[in-house]
Amino acid sequence: MSTPTILGLPPFKLALYIEILANLSSLPALIYAPTYGASFLLAHTTVISPSTLTLTRWFGGLVGALTVPLILSIPSPSGSDGTKMSEKDRERQIGFRRATYITMGAGEVFLSGLFLAAYLQGEEESGFSGSAMLACAAQMGALLALRFLFLVGKPELIEESGKVKGQ
Repeated sequence: MSTPTILGLPPFKLALYIEILANLSSLPALIYAPTYGASFLLAHTTVISPSTLTLTRWFGGLVGALTVPLILSIPSPSGSDGTKMSEKDRERQIGFRRATYITMGAGEVFLSGLFLAAYLQGEEESGFSGSAMLACAAQMGALLALRFLFLVGKPELIEESGKVKGQ
């Protein structure tokens, strides 16, 4: 059985690369320019407190830290990318990929709830832009749907079983 490809990559690996790039691209604004990064989320940006800027940097640090397991999920358990793995290592990599997606999904469930709660509180009470909170919740929902697809709907895509089509 062959693993299908999109843009020459197995679907799971393409999803990893997109998520890694999205995470890494947000880091400069969150860590080095927190006023700019926070301005996308806050309802009122005329005065951004120092604690908000610190929390924005911490959030950037968390995004960076959560990117590491995604990067470590890149090696292909099928060996289709030239990675040589024993059967034991192959099973470990598949398990690691699953654990990474379960852990990330749990975080997204909690964050989605927090984003929706902030939206329901309203901009004056929460301090966050309602449209930004809905966009954040939608992004978390899209990631959760993708994780559900790979973990439950098509788990063979996480495994990259067999040869990749076109090789």
